[in-house]
Amino acid sequence: MVCTARGDHYAHHTTMLILEQLKAYSWDAKALIVQAAFALEYGKFLYLPLTTQYQMSEKSLADLNGLLMIQHNTQHLTFFNSVVKKVMQVIECITEWKRLTSAGYDIKDVPTLAETLHEIPVVVYWAIFTFVTCTGQIDDFTTDHK
Repeated sequence: MVCTARGDHYAHHTTMLILEQLKAYSWDAKALIVQAAFALEYGKFLYLPLTTQYQMSEKSLADLNGLLMIQHNTQHLTFFNSVVKKVMQVIECITEWKRLTSAGYDIKDVPTLAETLHEIPVVVYWAIFTFVTCTGQIDDFTTDHK
């Protein structure tokens, strides 16, 4: 995901490559594996020094990760974080669907569950696509575009 060029075509291509690599896994597992891979990149944002007054160790860590540029665009970061949270909520729903179907619910008793199960591959595709796109945004945050 990290090396994906900018643009929808490239994000789609990377998403399809990821889905091909994970074809042996269930749809919920695919989503969780990609979420975990994304978390490796996204995790460094947990310790971002977003204020101008922070500890020297925080400044050094941020500088090593190229994160000092983020202070110039905290509004973009806020929007970015909200997108990531929404995709993670979607993945929670996917795992909940998996739990419900594994719990022995009869699809005849819950007709909307049957309809929803057909949508899971599409939802997983868009979740992975979003993570691929967000990984590119992390690169933008850590690169000085002067």
